[in-house]
Amino acid sequence: MKQFFALLLLYVTSGLHAQEKGLQPIPATSSSDRGSTYAVVVGISDYQDPDIPDLRFADKDAQEFARYLASPAGGSLDQDHLKVLVNHEATAAQFAMALDWLWEVVEENDRVIIYFSGHGDVERKSLTQPGYLLCWDAPSRVYLAGGAIALPMFQDAISTLSVQDKAQVIVITDACHAGKLSGSQVGGARLTNANLARQTAGEIKILSCQPEEFSIEGEQWGGGRGAFSFHLLDGLYGLADQDEDGTVNVRELGRYLEDRVSEEVAPHNQNPMIVGNKVEILTEVIPSELADVLNAKKGVLQQFAGVHSKGMEDDVLAKADSQVVVLFRAFQKAIADKRFLAADVESDAEGPCANALYQQLMQEPQIEPLHSSMRRNFAAALQDDAQQVMNTMLKSGLTEMILSSAPADKLYGKYPAYLGRAAELLGETHYMYPILMARKLYFEAFLEKGRASRRTLYREALRWQPDMPHAMVELVRDGEASQVDSVLSAFRQVVEWVPAWVEPYIALAHYYQFRLHDPDSEEEALLQAYQVDSTSVLVWYTLGNHYQRRKQQEAAEFWFKKTIAGSGEDVCFPCANNNLAIVYLETGRYDQAKACYSNVLELDSLNVRAHNGLGLVCMDTNRPREAEHWFQQAIRLDSTSGLGYSNLGLLYYTQGREHEAEELLVKAVGLDSFMASAYNTLGNICRYSGRLEEAVNWYLHATKVDRHTPMYSFNLALVYGDMHQNDQVETWSLKALEIDPRYAPPYNQLGIVYQEEEKHVKAEENFRSAIRLDSMFWEAYANLGGLYRDQRRWEACATATARAVELAPPIGQLIAMLGHAYAHLPGHLPEARKALDQALEWAPDHHLTYIYLAHWALQSGLDEEIWTYLEQGLETGKEGGELSRAAIETMPEFQDITRDARWSELMERHFGK
Repeated sequence: MKQFFALLLLYVTSGLHAQEKGLQPIPATSSSDRGSTYAVVVGISDYQDPDIPDLRFADKDAQEFARYLASPAGGSLDQDHLKVLVNHEATAAQFAMALDWLWEVVEENDRVIIYFSGHGDVERKSLTQPGYLLCWDAPSRVYLAGGAIALPMFQDAISTLSVQDKAQVIVITDACHAGKLSGSQVGGARLTNANLARQTAGEIKILSCQPEEFSIEGEQWGGGRGAFSFHLLDGLYGLADQDEDGTVNVRELGRYLEDRVSEEVAPHNQNPMIVGNKVEILTEVIPSELADVLNAKKGVLQQFAGVHSKGMEDDVLAKADSQVVVLFRAFQKAIADKRFLAADVESDAEGPCANALYQQLMQEPQIEPLHSSMRRNFAAALQDDAQQVMNTMLKSGLTEMILSSAPADKLYGKYPAYLGRAAELLGETHYMYPILMARKLYFEAFLEKGRASRRTLYREALRWQPDMPHAMVELVRDGEASQVDSVLSAFRQVVEWVPAWVEPYIALAHYYQFRLHDPDSEEEALLQAYQVDSTSVLVWYTLGNHYQRRKQQEAAEFWFKKTIAGSGEDVCFPCANNNLAIVYLETGRYDQAKACYSNVLELDSLNVRAHNGLGLVCMDTNRPREAEHWFQQAIRLDSTSGLGYSNLGLLYYTQGREHEAEELLVKAVGLDSFMASAYNTLGNICRYSGRLEEAVNWYLHATKVDRHTPMYSFNLALVYGDMHQNDQVETWSLKALEIDPRYAPPYNQLGIVYQEEEKHVKAEENFRSAIRLDSMFWEAYANLGGLYRDQRRWEACATATARAVELAPPIGQLIAMLGHAYAHLPGHLPEARKALDQALEWAPDHHLTYIYLAHWALQSGLDEEIWTYLEQGLETGKEGGELSRAAIETMPEFQDITRDARWSELMERHFGK
């Protein structure tokens, strides 16, 4: 066994320098010409000595590199060919023994890979020292005492392997991190890196940066990696294969690292360097593994985060004036408190915003070495929240906007200004600039109310970032009904970009729902989303909403319950509980609705929707005082929300307190101009108080705000009916049916219009359509019975009217019509009399009941009763102004008695000659 460990002690005590041999580069060697591959991988983040600053991801970088070496792309190295030393395992002794192991096993034409990620430094007192690689047990001040590998010894080991053993040696080091080390004042880490770069033999050296630069690590690379290590592995897996010949050589890897690393760490400077034979093949690309790397990157959002340089920061601030230090700390605190821009500062007591402090500090030459990190970290902080939201959209989709149903302007209102400032800080040449501009436009679109304006902004975002899935999916959601082909094209594009993302399917379902009014295709799209990811809580929740809108309450309940059960402790989802409560409200299960809303308040005691929901429970269960309490509590919690005012206004309206209701509802729409239900209730108040033009205005507002609720268009049809404008009744009834062809009331209203216009066939078709859609729609049965009465189809009239009487509340006029129909049917005079007597009991002042009784008496041969009932009917009808002489004289039922003298006398007494 070669005594390399003994050599370590020799170099520690003597500090000798290895002689530079200046060998010529060796020719390229293919994998078929090589023997075995051996590797030593070292990564240290957690140093034993607390005075040596820990690194964040050096250990993870080493572990990922070892994983690569164990893969087919890296040579499938097993434990006999690969030694991995991480953190406390990476003592100087263990590292030296691993190098000694290489001396023992390596033979001619073998390949040796040595990877080191940790600190490099020189001693404070001697500028001529070539430097050390600091192992886990290195002392903080005197590396000669042990715990560090001197570069001469390290280089001697490399040279011995490459020259004496004739092996190909590849050395990869990431040893130039910022940190307050023994040699910090003389640039120890950078001097070490410079010495590592010296080529003293035919080996290949791959270094994380140039001698005068620092190596950057951060969470944006692989969830926490060094920028160099992260892109090194991507390049070796095949992304660096520029000529696509199935191999990666030294030149290709060097270019790849220079492009990727220097771009992504900007405005810091870090330019990896490679020394050695440029045409030497480093690896052969395994297509399946390259495909895995590419697939893993699909749909991954471009990350941008701050970087940490604690050691350098301490060094610079130690030399700065105390006032500058105070400003710097204030700048850091302002960032931590998210007081980024002037608009974020609510009072002078909070202090200046980060932007003002940044501009001041950038004029301070004392901290010039920190300017680049300040610029990057400020830009990263400005865009971080927006990036997290976009990350969430791509992953679970469960953004705060979905979970809490909070309005976009409250959640994202500041993002465009933040993203714009971040882009300014980085500058137009930075790789993140177009991405930040795209995100700025994306969130501006979120804040737009108009769909056309949103689409314009999304398209502009795609001009900045053509592969932005978030913007593309919104073009699906906000597409026009007339542009089905372009919507489906956008859908296919975003699915290709992010195959496992459920949001495109949800957006397509939204398009089918609101643009094409095609609930079946909407359901199909959502079920496709479920196939893509059957574990998606967002898909479950959206399916619940879909079935709730279709009044399929059992299915809605299933999906909402599944959503709640699947949310877990890490996802607080009060909206799902709120929606489940609505299912219970609509199905009359008030105790369960109350329990759901109570669950919401346990999750979020300030949830305004839950307070409003409890108010609705109390209102529906005839507890107006409790309802009023909950609505007022909702208003106190958020006086800027119109929902509480709207609900309280509705409560007062149901109590007959129209004036108070109107004031509250006007306030509600003043706070939220998109509250369609409040506009609708205002329309109801005006309609029933005879202010028909005002009612039209409010209903029109409701239809403009919510173009997808048929009731608002239908209410316009009703008020136009009150105004006897049948053309408008027809227009708005058809509009309501365009929104929802399964909405029954408009068919009934159209039937009334067509009946008045004597279009009897169309009237009957529409009344029957209403009944097919809603078998409990008593008004449609009643109107159909009236149509048959006018047509003197008495058996059909009796059947339809009997069904109406069965379903309707007690209405004298309705059962009177049933009695009249029975009176025309042979053998049904007893039923006719019974129905007419019931009509007198329910509505004693209804003149037609007496007229119908007169006909019944005529049919029954009761001569005197004919004239008695006629007298009562004419007297009652005359008082109400509801009966004319022409109407009574043209009734076919009385044609046989109009020649009777008593008839003429009766007519003249009530109507004159």
